[in-house]
Formats: sequence, C-alpha cells, structure tokens
Amino acid sequence: MWRPWFLPAPEFALNLVFGSERAMVMTKGQHVIPKRVLDYGYEYYHPEINSACANLAEMLNEDVLKGGP
Repeated sequence: MWRPWFLPAPEFALNLVFGSERAMVMTKGQHVIPKRVLDYGYEYYHPEINSACANLAEMLNEDVLKGGP
C-alpha cells in the first residue's frame, strides 16, 4: 500500500519470517537490472525513470494544448 510503517522491525526477524531475499526487498527495496536484455545490446529510449516521466508529461501537455482527450 506504499504507506510507511511506524513500528521498526529488526532485519533478523524479517529474515526468519520471510527469508533473506524477501526481507531484503522489504528493508532495502528492489534494484532490478535487465542483464540479459542489456547483454544483447538493447538500448532503452529512456534508461532512467525521470527522463521517461518528463517525456510523458511533455506529451500530455502537448495533447492538452491541442485539445486532445
């Protein structure tokens, strides 16, 4: 639900309950790299989320100015 949790949870307890990989996702977040796709030489048009969001916002602003949906 993307809400902050107000009670601290010790990492070792999360490791016991959920396992080390799931506990790491819960405590440190996900860092996913599409290794195989990059190994094949694919280059993303927007490799960073900020540039993708900026492009989307620009496209939406242009659409609004043109009177689109």
